[in-house]
Amino acid sequence: MNRHPDNVLNAEPFSGVFMHWTLLSYVNHQSKVDPQSLSIETICMGVLLSDTQERFANCRPIRTSLIHSFDLLNMSIKTQNSKYQLCGPGSFQTVPIHQLDTRYQRIRKSISSVAKTMRENRFH
Repeated sequence: MNRHPDNVLNAEPFSGVFMHWTLLSYVNHQSKVDPQSLSIETICMGVLLSDTQERFANCRPIRTSLIHSFDLLNMSIKTQNSKYQLCGPGSFQTVPIHQLDTRYQRIRKSISSVAKTMRENRFH
């Protein structure tokens, strides 16, 4: 994963905007043949405020596919198909692969609650 600013990343329009985001990284064994071969994979979970591609309703909790690159100076991330702007508070978490599901479920529950509150406040 590229963690440095990237001209392509900066030139591309945003697909959506995340709030209350978490970048969740985990160590993944790339090869059963070579157990020393490891990679760190990262996904983003958060409340999607808007989606220019109209795949998701506003203020919905979502999880991205694997992040290919991110630019924290400009608060943006890029997956294979989309580029997102990160807004507001967020966090970085790294977990061993055997703890991924537990941490994922905890984050999902928290983000779902925030998203629900945001939707209720938006329409009342």
